[in-house]
Amino acid sequence: MVKNLPKINFQLKNPLKSMSKKKKILLAVAAVIIIAVIAVVVSFNSRKNKMKENMEAAFTTETAVIERQTLANSISATGTVASAETKTVNTSLKDLEVVAVYVKEGDYVEEGTIICEFDASDYEEELAKAQHNASINAQIEALEGDYTDDYNDTLDAAFDPLEEAAASKNDAEDSYDEAAEELSSAESSLSSAASAYNKAKAAYEAIADELNATPNALTTYEKEYNDALNELAAAQVKLSEAKKAEENGTSYELTVSDAQAKVDEAQGNVNTKKKAYDTAATRYNELLAIKSAYENAKSTYESAKSAVSQAEANLDKAEATLEQAKDKLDSAWESYDESVEKADLQYQKAALEDQLISETQEEKTINEYTELIDDCVVKATMSGVITSLNVTEGNVFEGGDVYTIQDNENFIVTSSVDEYDIASIEKGMPAYIKTDATGDAEMTGEVTYVAIAPASTGGAMGAVSSSASYTIKVSIDEADKNLRAGMTAKISISLEESENALTVPYDAVTTTPDGKSTITVDVDGEKKTIEVETGLETDYYTEVISDEISEGMTVYLTTPMIMNNTTGTSDEEDRNALSGLFNGGGGMPSGGGMPSGSGDRGGNGGGGMPSGGGPGGF
Repeated sequence: MVKNLPKINFQLKNPLKSMSKKKKILLAVAAVIIIAVIAVVVSFNSRKNKMKENMEAAFTTETAVIERQTLANSISATGTVASAETKTVNTSLKDLEVVAVYVKEGDYVEEGTIICEFDASDYEEELAKAQHNASINAQIEALEGDYTDDYNDTLDAAFDPLEEAAASKNDAEDSYDEAAEELSSAESSLSSAASAYNKAKAAYEAIADELNATPNALTTYEKEYNDALNELAAAQVKLSEAKKAEENGTSYELTVSDAQAKVDEAQGNVNTKKKAYDTAATRYNELLAIKSAYENAKSTYESAKSAVSQAEANLDKAEATLEQAKDKLDSAWESYDESVEKADLQYQKAALEDQLISETQEEKTINEYTELIDDCVVKATMSGVITSLNVTEGNVFEGGDVYTIQDNENFIVTSSVDEYDIASIEKGMPAYIKTDATGDAEMTGEVTYVAIAPASTGGAMGAVSSSASYTIKVSIDEADKNLRAGMTAKISISLEESENALTVPYDAVTTTPDGKSTITVDVDGEKKTIEVETGLETDYYTEVISDEISEGMTVYLTTPMIMNNTTGTSDEEDRNALSGLFNGGGGMPSGGGMPSGSGDRGGNGGGGMPSGGGPGGF
């Protein structure tokens, strides 16, 4: 049974009613202030987010692609193209009429081609006179011989032993030279024989034990082979008997199939033993051949040693003979001189010596005019293009240069390099050449000359000198068909190259505080930093080496790139937003409020919202 509870009346008291009027006013003001602060904070956060969006839209990270290419550090210069070989041909001939000119400037000629001819009639006339005088002098000398038979007989008697001694000495020298050649040949043969002997000896010693053991092994293989043949013959007999028994219907110890199996087994054994025996026999023949080669090489070596000894003996003998011949020749000369002096014919001796060792005046004259006549026909001394021709048919040539010829297939570039680069250049370095006339075609070559002394130095006399200039020359491997001497050429001399290298722009490589090199690449839309080894560096590219990178990967550069406005905001709004970011302007009043701290991008302490403005630096 539930008891009746007493009735209680609850009355809620309105606190506003209980407040005084002044308190109500203060509470209303506080509420308004709180609402205002919340509105300001919301407005600032909205502005901050908008500024961040504008910043990200204004700055875009630049990317590149990892490329595979050839990098090269090089020195560039400008020079002048010239023929690799130029010859200017002159002559001592002068005051001669040009009777014929067979070429003109610009013509290509082969070596030996006749360029022009001078009038040689005067020289031909003088040559005829000299030849006539020589003939007359010869006749006079013959007549003098008729009246000086005794004199000539005396000289002949003194000269004959001298001539014989000279012939003996010449023969001895020839014999000595032959003996020396024989010794040299014998020593060369000995060297070859010794090399062959040592090689054959080593080969023989390596198989000597095997050679000694092989006959016994071969006998064993032969016996096993013969035993196998006997077993095969016995099996064949049983097979034949089994077949007869089967035909006659009588019993036999083996069935035909069993007997056939025995025959097949025996045949297989025969084949195996025969193969082993043949292999052993073949090897034995090889070993015998090695032994025979060794014995032949040994015999050849011994013969070569004997030949050297014999050649040395022959050379000693020839040397002794030569010395004797020289002594006899000296004695013959002494006898000859004594005979001439006794006959009081010293002046005839001088005439005789002149006649033996020198030409007569007429012979000299004949040779001189013959050479002059030959010089009247001017020929090309090399193959090339005639670039200058100083003769005209019908005119009188006054002497000097006749023509200039240039090689039109091989060219060089002559250039100047300053003192800062010359030390890096060496002969043989590869070079690349371009000219305006040949367009984009690039010709290869190499440095063929590097000057030791400067060709010129900058600055006037008495002034402070600038860098010195040094001459270099670069040969062109295969000239472009449009290339001509005198053209201006740009050359690039390769100091070092790295072929087929993986490369990135120079600004893509970052060096860590501990000295390591890294790049940042895009992997499935995510940035990944990879440690790399750097190789060759140029002004624009760096070679990077790592197993984690490959050609075609996207790589990020370390310098951001300013992009166009893509946010849809006005230029004035973007300027105000950026001004707020970098200068901390606007928004909230300075002074208290939110506490100071680090910048939005983790910069160098951009300060809190009130006093520091926007986010920290980048």
